Amino acid sequence: MTRFLIVCSLACGLATPLAAAEKLAYFAGGCFWCTEADFEKIEGVGDVISGFMGGEEANPSYEDVAYGRTTHREVVKVPYDDSKVSYQELLSAFWRMHDPTDGTGSFVDRGRHYSSAIYYADAGQKKLAAGAIEALGKAGTSARPIAKGSESAGAV
Repeated sequence: MTRFLIVCSLACGLATPLAAAEKLAYFAGGCFWCTEADFEKIEGVGDVISGFMGGEEANPSYEDVAYGRTTHREVVKVPYDDSKVSYQELLSAFWRMHDPTDGTGSFVDRGRHYSSAIYYADAGQKKLAAGAIEALGKAGTSARPIAKGSESAGAV
């Protein structure tokens, strides 16, 4: 089971509840604050929240994740209105935000906690993520293969 640990929780007053038509997407692509800012510029995306996923340790601190003492990745939780922006469009934007061929981090941020991953929330997202990863690999835009695929977001 994978959990999404929120760095600044609802108690901070930064997150708004999901509207009935909104869906969630989860992406790891380097520093979550940089990725968060990029996603929030997209029409149809709500308040993006930074957190952690993919690790075995329960309730890690920011310092433990940031210093690579856990197996978590820095991840953003992206609420989106699928009548305004599709999951496929979010995937396309995600590829431009980081280097998906670098399995040891993203740009100057190094370590597994900064590595690329897509955490799908349902079977539809899993299929689209797998298709996007395959298409990007076949596009020949990079000499290196895609470093990471997708994983289940589990119970979040």
